[in-house]
Amino acid sequence: MKGFIEYLIRVNAQLERELERDMKDIEVPYRKDQYYRWLVKKDGKTENAARTYVSYLKSLDNEFFVDEEDFFEQLRDCLEEGKTDALKSLFDHYADLIEEWFEYSKREDIGIDSKKISDWRSGFRSYMRFIMELAGSGNGEPEAGSRGPENDVPEKEGRIPDWEEITDEEIEKAVAKTRGVKVNGDGISRCFNAKKLRSTFRARFVTQDRMGQIKQVFYPIGLLLRLFNDAGESDWLDGWIQASIGSIRMLTERGDVLLSDLDETSSLCIDGVSGDVTVRLKTGEVLQLMTLTHVEGKQSLPMKAYDISQMHIDHTPPISTLLKNMVNELPAMGRLTGIIKHMSEEEGVDIKSQNFCLLERMVMDTCFNDIAGMIPDLKKELELIRSKTELRLMSSVFNLKKKN
Repeated sequence: MKGFIEYLIRVNAQLERELERDMKDIEVPYRKDQYYRWLVKKDGKTENAARTYVSYLKSLDNEFFVDEEDFFEQLRDCLEEGKTDALKSLFDHYADLIEEWFEYSKREDIGIDSKKISDWRSGFRSYMRFIMELAGSGNGEPEAGSRGPENDVPEKEGRIPDWEEITDEEIEKAVAKTRGVKVNGDGISRCFNAKKLRSTFRARFVTQDRMGQIKQVFYPIGLLLRLFNDAGESDWLDGWIQASIGSIRMLTERGDVLLSDLDETSSLCIDGVSGDVTVRLKTGEVLQLMTLTHVEGKQSLPMKAYDISQMHIDHTPPISTLLKNMVNELPAMGRLTGIIKHMSEEEGVDIKSQNFCLLERMVMDTCFNDIAGMIPDLKKELELIRSKTELRLMSSVFNLKKKN
């Protein structure tokens, strides 16, 4: 059965990185042991410092790279295929993401000290030097035992079951395994105050670019962040992002609670033994958190999680569906999409996640005055998108099944 599950997970394009990493043997960070040795032998770090630098990359992955296309998978592919230019663009994209969060942390309390983010940024830059040296040495071939194209898909052992034949427990175990979370818990309860929840969900929210050659309308949140910042409109966009995050619905045993209903005396707590999730309201009342299921019309169930990464933000309708259905109501976003596509064609830069940063810079350098004039219309359309989207906290198990 395990081989069947892995096959279905592998071929399903909508499954998130937690499941895919388990399938693809992607370690975090990629070439971890080799990087550790490089830090000690070439960069002059002590063994303790080297371990710390490795941990910086894991922290970045958990805090800021969530909901991006998998950085470490893309890095591995670029390195093994000898795509040095794409590798540099990939690092630029994620370096900009870290920088944006560092600058934001200096202006606002996001629950993570700016000094800590600065340390993580140093670790990322160190890792970039290591990888670029590795790429330059021509030693980017797969390590012994790593998967090649010929064994991407496990050998079939009979009939491949339908998706619904895979149990929720099996998906839960796959998600937990890839996140380093024990399925039965570790006995440690974890609590997140309202400020930490907002910062965690903001990190997910601002890394969800929706761009692709066949899409009629893009949702280029990375470009919008650059545009509004350079045009002096970052406060408006930050307000829009915070309003969106505040509208996230959490289903409790007594009905919905909005994230905006929580204050600094509130918290969301995960029981490390049972996996039960509770939310403390500003009134002091503690309620069991529930989750909708993937089966339409089925009764909600108590939320089970051992880490906040096992709770997803569900978009209803999905953002890609919403954009497709609203194409005629989003003329400014449509024009911005046309500009990005034209830049892609003119410069020969494919619209892929590792190239988003490069395309954004090209558009900003070449077309800033034109697109800055679109900001009033973009504001209206972003508000329209927000008004037609329901965001809800949902178990990763049921959210993944809902998509399939």
